[in-house]
Amino acid sequence: MNILVAGTDSRKGLTSQQQKSYGNTTVAGGNRSDATMIVRVVPGSQKISVLSIPYDTFVPIYGTNGPNKISDALNYGPNALVKTVEQSIGIPINAYVGVNFNGVINLVQSLGGIKVNFPYPSKDPKSGLNEPAGCQLLNGTQALALARSRYFYYYKNGAWQYDPTSGFGRIHRQHTVIRAMINKAKASVLSNPLALNAFIGNAVQNVAINSRLSLSQLAHLALEFRSFSGSNLTTYTYPTQIVNNYGKYGDVLFPVKSLDSKVVSEFLSGSTTTPSSAGANSSTTTTGVSSSSSNLPPAVKGSIVQNRTLPSFDPTAC
Repeated sequence: MNILVAGTDSRKGLTSQQQKSYGNTTVAGGNRSDATMIVRVVPGSQKISVLSIPYDTFVPIYGTNGPNKISDALNYGPNALVKTVEQSIGIPINAYVGVNFNGVINLVQSLGGIKVNFPYPSKDPKSGLNEPAGCQLLNGTQALALARSRYFYYYKNGAWQYDPTSGFGRIHRQHTVIRAMINKAKASVLSNPLALNAFIGNAVQNVAINSRLSLSQLAHLALEFRSFSGSNLTTYTYPTQIVNNYGKYGDVLFPVKSLDSKVVSEFLSGSTTTPSSAGANSSTTTTGVSSSSSNLPPAVKGSIVQNRTLPSFDPTAC
């Protein structure tokens, strides 16, 4: 089962129509997907994998006349985001889950908080993150600040150091929050049927789940994976190539066809490779994104960003 999870950048969340299903492409969204990821669940092999699609990935948006950042697709309704992912990324989607800021806060609160280890004191003046070093119990607001941290600083050698990876670092911090939630659920929820039912009941009040994913399916999946831990979670980042100042769109990320197809294949098969980060490579083939109708400037390609090894300053689930 491939579940598309969209974190909206709104505290109001989705409209009532969007919460019922993603079948209506005419729904006026007004939200962007602050985070877009595909969760692949394979009960037979007890595997869960997450493929995150960077916020600024520039692809054709389903139901429109041209390309844009994938985060913009949700403006045209959840169905547009689902179809955009299916057609541009090449992964079939079986279910859709939308969660807004308050949904993340309430989900973490319902678990009694999550534990995250910070190698150094860490902060983000934009998201509100401000944590000392060590294994910390984060409440919902603190967990959201970590998941949204794009301007991440850590205190080392007597000074605050900046993480220059920006949105790519944020993806890894979102993966950390997911791992920590899995660990906390395993410890406090999945071993207790009553607690599990209460958590699922709370979850459906805080997220928008389309009708293809029933409560009984959620409960069954949770029980199937009751021994699963956050350390078993396999994570991927969709490879992209940086293009700065791309007309009215600003800085965007072009898909890199040869690398993307490899990562998608690994994601679907469950195999893994060593994470890496490549330098500039202007000869790499990208997926076709037509700019002729938009009078866009020539794409000046920068570095290619792939999965990367976790740096020593990044927080981890504990």
